[in-house]
Amino acid sequence: MSGGAIEVKTLADRGHAYRNYLEQSASLPFVVGSEWFIYADQSITGRWFSGFHGEGGNTGLVDVTDRPYADLVTAAKLTNDRLYDVMLGKEKPYAFQDPKFTGQKTAGANRVVRVHRAPPDIALDGTTVNWPGVPTEPVDSTRLVNGLPNPALRGDFRLCWDERFLYVHVQVKDPTPLQNKKEHGALWAGDGVELFVGGKDLTTTSGIIFDDRQVMLGAAEKAPVFVALAGGEADGRRLAQECRATVVKDVAGSGYVIAAALPWSIFGVTPENGREFFFDLAIDNSDDGHLRIQQLMWNGNQHNSTHRGAWGRARLVTN
Repeated sequence: MSGGAIEVKTLADRGHAYRNYLEQSASLPFVVGSEWFIYADQSITGRWFSGFHGEGGNTGLVDVTDRPYADLVTAAKLTNDRLYDVMLGKEKPYAFQDPKFTGQKTAGANRVVRVHRAPPDIALDGTTVNWPGVPTEPVDSTRLVNGLPNPALRGDFRLCWDERFLYVHVQVKDPTPLQNKKEHGALWAGDGVELFVGGKDLTTTSGIIFDDRQVMLGAAEKAPVFVALAGGEADGRRLAQECRATVVKDVAGSGYVIAAALPWSIFGVTPENGREFFFDLAIDNSDDGHLRIQQLMWNGNQHNSTHRGAWGRARLVTN
């Protein structure tokens, strides 16, 4: 892990991430220090005082037998040998050219989903009866942006629209479904779906603008909803009250369906044929309802909540 617990695939990448975080931090005049979390890996069985869910992170410079991770230690030495030159502006900070750390667009960042017109009698009951008969958009295990690979986790979503609502239907395959014990702005930490929608200023692809919205749909019995990036907690709760959502557990016990009607008013979008806007969708997974252990993203990356640059797009169509 590096840089606020961003997971990487290899120890070589961990070395690159170490260099990126430390040197980029050292180049900032307002940063006075940085530290590596822990020298040695934690026990794989977890910290004894934390119970069954204790931390057991592979986060050390050495493993539990005191053997150094060569790729990481070599990278750390390279950075620490030149750190003062970076701090004094004599050398440029190392930059790891990976979407997880740059926040830039991923290879699929030009994805556009076509959103078809909704029929007049569309239902939010977990089925796709009367939904437009178009193929679903997959969000499978290859779209992992947070956590360790989990081939059993995936989602398939449909969208449609009318003058009042953007409708979303997401079928999630999850071996431990409906594990979300969080509320409001913390819903992302449990099972559920997140939507990222930006209807204004489509030429701005950095940061977040005021009208962008992150809608959290919790996978729990009462179908909790929260709208983030809306001016704070109270405003997010108020906008959530305008949304309708349903969660239905898969009869086979292998997942769940979330269906929701989200009013255009919360996005500041006037719906019409051909209208295009920023859009992305995430699948969040937790085994205990308290801690997210995986996140899949249709188009973007783990920086979606703070950076719209990797969001895909949606286009409203009538046929």
